[in-house]
Amino acid sequence: MEKKYNKIINNLSKADKNYEAAKIKFEKALDHVGWGQEIIKIQKKAWEGLAEINKTPMEILDSAVSISDTVVDVSNDIYKKSEAIVFNANSSPYLAVENAASLTVSAGTYSFKKMDMPNYYSVLRGNLKQKMDQNEIILKLKKINPNFANKYENAWKNLHTTFNDPARSPLFLIREVIRNVFDYYAPEEKLKTVYINKDGKVHRADQISYIIGLIKDERKKEIFISLKDSLTLIYKDMSYAHAENELNVMRAEDDLYRASNLIKIVLEATES
Repeated sequence: MEKKYNKIINNLSKADKNYEAAKIKFEKALDHVGWGQEIIKIQKKAWEGLAEINKTPMEILDSAVSISDTVVDVSNDIYKKSEAIVFNANSSPYLAVENAASLTVSAGTYSFKKMDMPNYYSVLRGNLKQKMDQNEIILKLKKINPNFANKYENAWKNLHTTFNDPARSPLFLIREVIRNVFDYYAPEEKLKTVYINKDGKVHRADQISYIIGLIKDERKKEIFISLKDSLTLIYKDMSYAHAENELNVMRAEDDLYRASNLIKIVLEATES
């Protein structure tokens, strides 16, 4: 009887591991799809803007292409790959992972000239750059505290994988990372001996001033000082995460990218 129990427990343990492996794959697929959708939405808005002002792709793309061939072909390719994701998600979920990955590559194909599409250009480039910076930020946060890295990584995963009110959880998580990073480099117990405020509290501006004193590289210090106001206000700026109504996803995305960039600047500036 004991052997049978052991077999049952062993089989269930192996099944548990397989479900965990599947969950990881699905999570990666959803993250890829969510990010790809984010990029596509930005480009769709850009093309809608171009249609309104009636400019041709040759006027606004970095590479001279005709609207009748290359651009349409690429957009059609993105559409076909998105269809494949939906199909494979129903028939073969694991294949959907690969299609999701290829979609995010195709999604960043168009490269708008900064002078003609400044807003969409900066948003698109910022999103693509953040995806490249994400692993670097996670590694830097892990060196400080693995929990900080987990919160940061989960903020982006939740943005791309949550269906109901997707912006709220990421905003709370990224705000928490900001607080964690400032408290790590400028802990309250140290600052209380240096900064004395009427309310008896340590303020974010005090923490920033303290961190500036830690930065040895003059160039990094200049960049940090130039962003002092943004660093001071970013946590407060995202306090609308507490609102009762469903949040504006596009506004939240903008704030998340801004916060991520500021976290990166703090981490780089304080490196010895």
